[in-house]
Amino acid sequence: MSAPRAERPAGPVLVTGAAGMIGGFIRPALERSGRTLRYFDVEPTPVGDPAVAEAVVGSVEDVDALRSAVKGASAVVHLGGIPKEAPFHAVVAVNIVGTYNVLEAARLEGISRVVLASSNHVAGFHPRPRAGAAPMPAAVTPRPDTYYAWSKAAAEVLGRLYHDRFGMDIVAIRIAQAAQEPSPDPRGQAMWFSPDDNAALIEAALTGPGGYHLVWGVSDNATRGLSLTEAEHLGYRSIDDSAAFTPQLRPDVNDRLGGLFCEIPLGEWRR
Repeated sequence: MSAPRAERPAGPVLVTGAAGMIGGFIRPALERSGRTLRYFDVEPTPVGDPAVAEAVVGSVEDVDALRSAVKGASAVVHLGGIPKEAPFHAVVAVNIVGTYNVLEAARLEGISRVVLASSNHVAGFHPRPRAGAAPMPAAVTPRPDTYYAWSKAAAEVLGRLYHDRFGMDIVAIRIAQAAQEPSPDPRGQAMWFSPDDNAALIEAALTGPGGYHLVWGVSDNATRGLSLTEAEHLGYRSIDDSAAFTPQLRPDVNDRLGGLFCEIPLGEWRR
């Protein structure tokens, strides 16, 4: 029996980080979803679709700006933050305090559903599953590969706290490798998460059963090695597979889930 679906409540979905790396990557697919959207970012977000009610300029470090932006929203999709390795205190200020501000603003304004963008790098030091092995569950123990990844693990647990304390419905998505096309290496082929699948999983997170859910964000690639069971419980159905691309593969950097992130210097800005 399929899980019950949530009705689409009135009010726009607030998308933080809409002008950022992941936000820019999935905005077109989100705008095709039929939802009314409200964008929030430190940079102006291009608005070219009538589904976008407005685009607000503001920082996730400003809880008052977030409370104003979230007012009247039906849900929050929190993509805002530093998306790669950075100095420790910068990561704390934006990714941890920023996530707290988003959850607190949502709670104070009575918004019960929040989708959090986490990362595969939370589990970066786990070996990537080999062919034929059981898929890695989404709730695998964190083994972060960077300060950035550690901040995403903290955000996941903070979301859990807000669910347990306040009954908020939280979905944390451990995003694999979001890209227009898979990168030409075995890790990229396994970890690819297409734009349309990104948008489909966010829609499932917004309408799936309530509670706290930790899911992999990955397309249904033949070599993915990551379990989709938890995401499919929300109603996610991937339509893409990296097998449709047949590049000349280059060797992997290593056999870790986090790939290169397991070897870069800690705390240095990555652009």
